[in-house]
Amino acid sequence: YGFEMVYCEQLTVAEQVALFAEATCILGAHGAGLTNLLFSQPGTTVIEIYNRMYWVDCFRKVDSLLGHDHWYMFADNESIETWSTRVDTRKLDKLLSYALK
Repeated sequence: YGFEMVYCEQLTVAEQVALFAEATCILGAHGAGLTNLLFSQPGTTVIEIYNRMYWVDCFRKVDSLLGHDHWYMFADNESIETWSTRVDTRKLDKLLSYALK
């Protein structure tokens, strides 16, 4: 699908702002890095992956206010200690085929 993998914690704040401001689609796990959605343009497609055991819809609400096209999926929890999450790639592929039409 042509996504670029980004680790927000390795970027300066200015780099994060610039990256999210130019993005047309953002795909990521629920977490602090998605706070940068505040800098993205209205109409941006956002695909959020929730850990099934910890679901908070704060970014969906932000996306609604900012005019983003918000999609999401639930993934399975692998570890309660680390909150590592296992994504079913078939489900993700199906979601991407709908979200990126």
